[in-house]
Amino acid sequence: MLQHLLEVYEGKPIAELMAPFLQKAGATVSLGMSFDTTSLAGKLYAEGYRDSGELVQDGRLQFPPLAAGGLGSPLALAEWLRQLALAYKRPEGCGGVSHETAQLMLNPGPDLGSEAFMRAKMGHGVFIFDVAPAEVGQPPSLWMLHQAANDGFRGVYLVCFDGPDAAQGPRGFVVLSNGDNNAMLLNCEVSRLLLQTAFEPPLQGLDWGRISSQAFLAEGIKQEEVVNMGLSELVLNAFIRA
Repeated sequence: MLQHLLEVYEGKPIAELMAPFLQKAGATVSLGMSFDTTSLAGKLYAEGYRDSGELVQDGRLQFPPLAAGGLGSPLALAEWLRQLALAYKRPEGCGGVSHETAQLMLNPGPDLGSEAFMRAKMGHGVFIFDVAPAEVGQPPSLWMLHQAANDGFRGVYLVCFDGPDAAQGPRGFVVLSNGDNNAMLLNCEVSRLLLQTAFEPPLQGLDWGRISSQAFLAEGIKQEEVVNMGLSELVLNAFIRA
């Protein structure tokens, strides 16, 4: 609806309207971020697969760009999240994101149930959680989180944007995979390895003994909840909350 209203009001397609924003976002364009989903020639797209190995019809679901239908690589999204994290702390903003917008997105509102569901609160369009510091008297580290579940694809990003673990700048990752529930399990495994080994100095506030050694079983869980419950049990439970 928002995209339709913008296009009618401006008399231009959404890709043209969003071009100035992407220009300000710099490297995200060269890394693959785009709101133009009509020009397929010469571009390579990931194709969605089910756990059975069956290809999703037409390779992926087709959505309008402003309804989760924009295109981009994990690197492009990671770069945009880096800019969002920097804009949160910089009065002048960063890239195409103003300081005010970043504050609006990354300051959580009152908990309406997401803590129980995702072990995180809700900002605007993103989950937020805090992590206990290593030393008494330090502020907590603040992390942004989102998980993706689409037909034949699963994804997750985790980015620390404030506090001791972001003292030298934001730190985090984006992981995208083809598949359904098996892709969620893969994303969780990759996320654990990255959290344990990819960052120097090591991340604070993680206790991997809090993760169950039992295999995660999706049986009995609503399909739309599997990605959330799996990520919580296999990754997020390791974070020691402030």
